[in-house]
Amino acid sequence: MKTSELISLAGRLIRAKVMGRRIPFQMHIRVIDRCNLRCSYCFGDYPVRDLPPPGTGRLLDLIDGLAHLGTKRVTLTGGEPLLRDDIREVVGRARSHRIEVSLTTNGILIDRFPELPSELSQLTVSLDGSREAHDAFRGDGSWEAAVHAVEVARKAGAAVQLLATVTRLSAPGLRDVFEIAERFDCSVTFDLVAPRYQPDGSLAPRPESPGDEKIRDLLDSLIRENNPRGVFSASVLEYLRRWPDGYARYRLFHSEVPPRFKPLPCSAGRFFAIIETDGGLYPCCRIGPQYDAPNVYELGVEEAWRRMPPHDCAACVQVGSNMFNAFFAPDIPTCLHLLRIQKMGREKR
Repeated sequence: MKTSELISLAGRLIRAKVMGRRIPFQMHIRVIDRCNLRCSYCFGDYPVRDLPPPGTGRLLDLIDGLAHLGTKRVTLTGGEPLLRDDIREVVGRARSHRIEVSLTTNGILIDRFPELPSELSQLTVSLDGSREAHDAFRGDGSWEAAVHAVEVARKAGAAVQLLATVTRLSAPGLRDVFEIAERFDCSVTFDLVAPRYQPDGSLAPRPESPGDEKIRDLLDSLIRENNPRGVFSASVLEYLRRWPDGYARYRLFHSEVPPRFKPLPCSAGRFFAIIETDGGLYPCCRIGPQYDAPNVYELGVEEAWRRMPPHDCAACVQVGSNMFNAFFAPDIPTCLHLLRIQKMGREKR
């Protein structure tokens, strides 16, 4: 997004806040519920759900509706989006509305669509660290495929973001990920392993998680090193460092926020949201099945957006959501940080 477009977006955001309007500036669309990997810590649990993907026509109509509502950026995710034969058509429809498109992939199928990277505003590639750390939980050969996808995208001139899931095998400070980022001129972000729901509804850490102490050490290291390739801003890292509970408790409801902790204002459902494979419209991907999500494919996206009920989440530890929250707050240092990051790696190598 150009500087002038960011300034225009900021102006629309201010007007929306003053008028109390909700506008889906940023949307995640889960275009498929299937994946060609079986990552041991997968949040989506795709082998169990395996929902049928929406047809091409439904997705194209969805993009048209989002454009009418004022969406400026969409992220196509899954499952694995490159399993769809029509993914370039979906990207093309968004671009026809001057919507920026990013796509999140494990990289294995990048050679199916050699022209796709140049059509994206950003390709996000899952890369959890060294070959050993990555393949341990994602499967043999998956690291090599991810790095190959990064190389293909950078040769095509696409901006690439590396998305690291932090596990107990992650190197201190995500050193291995930043080395790849430096090699290919990429940006880096990360996420924590999502906890597992127990039969009684409680949450428990997954065995792949590094644990609270190592997560805090990671945050301290990232704050201290302040690597310019990090998508996360210092203020968001410091916010996550102040998280009042163990990180296995990845969200807090308003009634659970302790007095000493001040949550970032949550913009999920106001300025960004996610559309699930079956059409459910959720404020974010961490909201549980108890949420009464309207369906964009049954109601149309405009009516579903109008009907989307409020949620009771006050805070979470998801890095991406907190970056959105800080941007939409707005937190000026985060806005300036993102303005610099979005210029990174947008030329052919």
